[in-house]
Amino acid sequence: MNDIAIQQKVSNLVAKYADLCDQHDWKGVAALFTPDGVFDASTVYGKTMKGSAELLEFYESAPVAVGHHPTSVYCTSITDSEVVARMKMIVIFRAGIFSVDYLWTLVPCGEELSIAKQTISLVGKVALPKTG
Repeated sequence: MNDIAIQQKVSNLVAKYADLCDQHDWKGVAALFTPDGVFDASTVYGKTMKGSAELLEFYESAPVAVGHHPTSVYCTSITDSEVVARMKMIVIFRAGIFSVDYLWTLVPCGEELSIAKQTISLVGKVALPKTG
């Protein structure tokens, strides 16, 4: 597979991830990871999840966002066995807007790519006024 085809697969995965999160399809989100996939959210939520069961439990219990809006994605490394990609995402919650950096390590899984490791870090946030 050439680099352009891989970059397209990464872009499609980003769009699918955001869409599934917005649909609250937590099983679908967890299925984007490898069975032993890791989500390092230690700088944002103070924990790291590993494996399908922990990922699903996290997504089902995490604060629900109003919307996930990827703003950019690019690949920093592409090899036969792994793709490393960086993504920026605006995540909107009822209480605020968050700018989040994602670092993905992706591995081939058949014709698609799966998330082997996802690390997120908070770039900044803007509190929204309370409405009532």
